[in-house]
Amino acid sequence: MNKIRAFILAGGNSTRFKEDKTLYNVFDIPMIEYCIKNVFGFSEEIYIVAKNIEKYNHIKDVKLIKDLYQTQTPLSGIYTACCYSEKPFLIVGADMPFVQKNILDFLIKSHKNQATVFEINGFLEPLLSIYEPSIKDIIKYHLDKDVLSVNRVLKKLRLNIIKEDIAKILDKDLISFYNINTKEDLEKTLSVFNTQKYYI
Repeated sequence: MNKIRAFILAGGNSTRFKEDKTLYNVFDIPMIEYCIKNVFGFSEEIYIVAKNIEKYNHIKDVKLIKDLYQTQTPLSGIYTACCYSEKPFLIVGADMPFVQKNILDFLIKSHKNQATVFEINGFLEPLLSIYEPSIKDIIKYHLDKDVLSVNRVLKKLRLNIIKEDIAKILDKDLISFYNINTKEDLEKTLSVFNTQKYYI
């Protein structure tokens, strides 16, 4: 398996979570550290992309890079990743702590075109995807026009879309695609699944 650079996007304000969710402890470990552990075996280098990188200084075995745009959108994080990679790279949201190895393995091996994304419940999943750095100019054009939607940009790209039926074979509960926006999201997920088994 070819290893790939991984960029964990941690640029959000955690407004709905009421505190910094990336550093919120789940089973005594900050949420973002699960994301790091999940991608570790697949990555030649792991980067955290954030607007305030100092708060992650204590985390080992990662590189910290400051978001090149202050605009509050994951699109700016993807643009920043484009500027720090010369070859295809993996994007994972810092609030997606349940990503499974089978999903990552298939995603990396399946990559082609300008981006490889899963389609779950009829929606594309841009924060568990692989992108080509050559899309940098397309993203910059949209950011400079204040078009902040990742999905708007995806419509301009040549996509390799992995359908939900494939994802369910790899991760029957589709828990890889759960992102934690609120403490209620976290509590609900913990109550429905024995989620501790999903952590490394």
